[in-house]
Amino acid sequence: MPNTTEDQPSLRKVSIPRTLRIAAVVLAIQALGFAAFAVVELTSTNPTRLAVGVGASVFLLVYAALLALSGWGLWRGRRLARGFAVTAQVIHLFVGYSFVSGQPGLGSLLTGVVMMVTAIVVGVCVLLPSSTKRLIGQD
Repeated sequence: MPNTTEDQPSLRKVSIPRTLRIAAVVLAIQALGFAAFAVVELTSTNPTRLAVGVGASVFLLVYAALLALSGWGLWRGRRLARGFAVTAQVIHLFVGYSFVSGQPGLGSLLTGVVMMVTAIVVGVCVLLPSSTKRLIGQD
């Protein structure tokens, strides 16, 4: 009898809930946004404050990579990706609120609203029962 993936539980394809897929895609979009912001920060840095601009850009790129890694983990249904994803979204809610309530201007308002809406979408998708059951192994 041939050895198929259906015979071996460890190799069986496990379905990932749509909610985790949505969260992963939104995390990827957030990662692209932070990476773009890092490039803008680097290109618009005053030459007299180059170290600050480079430092901020490196920090933003590392953060973008962590968001992307977390999204990839959620896409694959990995439990460890959830903790960073939820923590990052809580931070995004606070930072987004500071953009909305801080400086006047359409750019700040839109940035804050986008951060808060995407944070809510990821947070809700990751914490829904279907996602939780998949991530803690109760398929």
